[in-house]
Amino acid sequence: MYNFSRRAHALPPAVKRRHSRPHGGYTGPDAGVLGNVHELGKLPSLRAWDYSREPNAFVAAQCAGSPASAGGSGGGDEGGGSGKYPGPELLSPRFEDVVGDLYDRQQTLAAALLEAIGEVLGLPPDAFTRHLADGELGTVRLMRAEGLELRDVSGRWAVAPVRPDALVVILGERCARAERRQRALTRPRRVRDTSAGDVLERMTNGVLRATPHRVPLDGAGGGERYSIIRFCALAAHTRIAPMEEFVTPESPALYSATTMEEHLRVTVENLLAGRGAWDSETDASATATYDHAAARSRDEL
Repeated sequence: MYNFSRRAHALPPAVKRRHSRPHGGYTGPDAGVLGNVHELGKLPSLRAWDYSREPNAFVAAQCAGSPASAGGSGGGDEGGGSGKYPGPELLSPRFEDVVGDLYDRQQTLAAALLEAIGEVLGLPPDAFTRHLADGELGTVRLMRAEGLELRDVSGRWAVAPVRPDALVVILGERCARAERRQRALTRPRRVRDTSAGDVLERMTNGVLRATPHRVPLDGAGGGERYSIIRFCALAAHTRIAPMEEFVTPESPALYSATTMEEHLRVTVENLLAGRGAWDSETDASATATYDHAAARSRDEL
């Protein structure tokens, strides 16, 4: 998969522009399309190919900042022109086949992780997985970045791109030799992390908190980084609210009720408006605590 990702990211900028958002699956400065700013002050310089399942056209369209179309996740055209992904004459095997197979395998892992999380929290085994049967709003991201592109305004930290509306985030990375020494201080060169997302924070009433993925860089900011990220979400109609197991008179509900679809839509709208998703001052997710009920009331006025 990393080799395939390298080949996808090595395509010429002209090809990437034809397959970039709002109608394509690519985001990157080399195509003239910057990503969303998740933390104010951080440079939106990621280069990424995003993939969502056919029923998840809403996810892909919203992440691209355009209305969902009937075309679903789309495909590359034979001329490598206007499809969502490059055609097989430019990238073989077909992007949808390769990443779709990865999506299926990651789904098996995600289901096991969600069962384990439920067990740790004392919940029924299907507390989360039962919301996957109707087609969850997940996304796979093949990301590439160089150190100089990743750093923030201080040149010290990078906040890797996240989808804050996810339930959990599964991350795998391979780092270039220039970064190996820095990362070897804490973990192997090949990294696999699992982070909690907004949805898990809201459903557990803050028992589990949404966490960012930060990358330490050396002074030169050098090195190449490839990441394969899976944003695990739930079905669009799933009610996202503190579960009764986490609400007591001593610990009342801290989060307003919403749905997976509404939380995703509002989160992306706020990102597109430049409001960010991570509050650096409180070091907490600004979207996890978003008051959907208050926002709906304002919209009705």
